Amino acid sequence: RIFEPLGMHHARVDRPAEDVAQARGHLSTGARTRHWDFPGSAAGAGGVRASLNDMLRYVEAQLGRSISAASAAIAASHQVVSGEQGPRMGMGWM
Repeated sequence: RIFEPLGMHHARVDRPAEDVAQARGHLSTGARTRHWDFPGSAAGAGGVRASLNDMLRYVEAQLGRSISAASAAIAASHQVVSGEQGPRMGMGWM
């Protein structure tokens, strides 16, 4: 529902795209670390694996610099869903 309308052809949630090399993660010490793996039920909370170009397409859509069939859903995700009693939050970000 998001990848296709934005033209993110090398993005996956359940597994890395076969034709995209993964960047290697590092700790604050500079030591290498393993990729994060999310169980299927939590993969939407950070389990997206995509090419740099696909992530740029996503950022452009979030900033309103591109229009697609996902534009209305993206705009809705920017609405603040809490904040009166706690931190202001939209799209799961504070």
